[in-house]
Amino acid sequence: MKLIEKLPDKSYRLVCFGIIAGVCLAFLGSIFLDWVVIWGEKIPQTDIGTDYFWGALWALMLGATIIIWPVPWEDKGHLVFAWFIKALIALSVVLLYEYKYEIDSVGYYFKPMSDDFIDRGFSLDMTEAKHGARRGSWNITTLAVYQNFILSDSYHALKISFCLAGLVGGYLFYCASKVFLGFADRRLFYAFIFFPSIFFWTSLPGKESIALAFTGLYCYGVISWHKFGKFKYFLMLLAGGILTMYVRVWSGLILFIPLLVIILNIKRNSIIKWMVFPLVIFMIGFTAYKFSNITGIYSTQDLIEKIEFNIEHGRGGSAIKGGGQKLGDLKSVAFELVKNFPKILFRPFPGDVPSAVGLLAGLEGVVLLLMFFRVVYRTRLGELKEPLVLWAMGVVLIWASIYALSAFNLGTIVRWRVQILPIFLGLLLYLGRRRQRVAEVSSPGFPVTAGQNSGL
Repeated sequence: MKLIEKLPDKSYRLVCFGIIAGVCLAFLGSIFLDWVVIWGEKIPQTDIGTDYFWGALWALMLGATIIIWPVPWEDKGHLVFAWFIKALIALSVVLLYEYKYEIDSVGYYFKPMSDDFIDRGFSLDMTEAKHGARRGSWNITTLAVYQNFILSDSYHALKISFCLAGLVGGYLFYCASKVFLGFADRRLFYAFIFFPSIFFWTSLPGKESIALAFTGLYCYGVISWHKFGKFKYFLMLLAGGILTMYVRVWSGLILFIPLLVIILNIKRNSIIKWMVFPLVIFMIGFTAYKFSNITGIYSTQDLIEKIEFNIEHGRGGSAIKGGGQKLGDLKSVAFELVKNFPKILFRPFPGDVPSAVGLLAGLEGVVLLLMFFRVVYRTRLGELKEPLVLWAMGVVLIWASIYALSAFNLGTIVRWRVQILPIFLGLLLYLGRRRQRVAEVSSPGFPVTAGQNSGL
């Protein structure tokens, strides 16, 4: 009773909403249980009904923990609502996608059950070819193994855990936006969680949820370190960057190279500047070394051959046909890079991927392209000199440079873009905002003063 008396009044509303949400999930689960069994026929589980029950129960348990998360109370209600929607979609609509397509998500669950599986823990080293997976995929599989040690051997419970990682990732990006803007814009909370690609691909077991969470931690650390200069935030961004490398090792290049812009603009404490500079350079070199080992690229000729191989084998489904294209020299590589930039950042468009998910991704691509045109119209070159803007642009451009020469399947591009999509989306919203001087406005959620930029 003493614990209950200490809880703010808002907690009662959260508890009530949680109870109602739990009843709704249980009711819907009982109604659609027969369909769950049918739609789950591709999941290697003998008792899909029990598997689904554990998933729904795990969703309720994880949702209940939000009440004790160390976050502001005004955010908890929105987190509970977002979690209810995310869990509901994962346990209903996503089942149709799992039923229709052969997806990697089931593999992360099924692989540990095979007789030849050996738990090798987490590592950045290349996985042996006989295992048929690179280390990033193996690390995700290891996460699945550890969950099964704790919980019932349930695919749907595993899916719910990855959903939570996606929710945490979106929320961390929202927290980063609050630090950057100096005020809370609740629209960004829902944008970073419910933007179609982010929402869908973080509702399945896979790399996207984990990469989003770790990149969100990195992003929050970068912006907070730049704003406040506290070393704990540098440790936070360092942890986020390193952990993301366990998902895709080349993420170190994407995340650490743009940090040089922030470091070179440090003016408060030159000692800190020259302490962190060698560390970041080391992480860039270490990532480049690991990246070369994984891809087998040690020379210019290796790079050209690798790109030609990717073009040639980017076929089938929503792939872009390569036609055996030969590049020949670095000039051709540079041309291919520039040519593929729009594809990697904005496509697919409606009609590129013939499916319901593809249509949604296509509409998303149109929205991103229109937002980009708005940025071009409203932004002056002088505004791009802001260190955090340069950093965000660096993250997006380095990511695009790496994937523009390796991704030739539009469906895969959408999935891989999730990792940096909140940064790209935030950049488009910030640079595309209305510039206007306004009189002082009094609003609890949107404190704007005269002369301050307003409107996203």
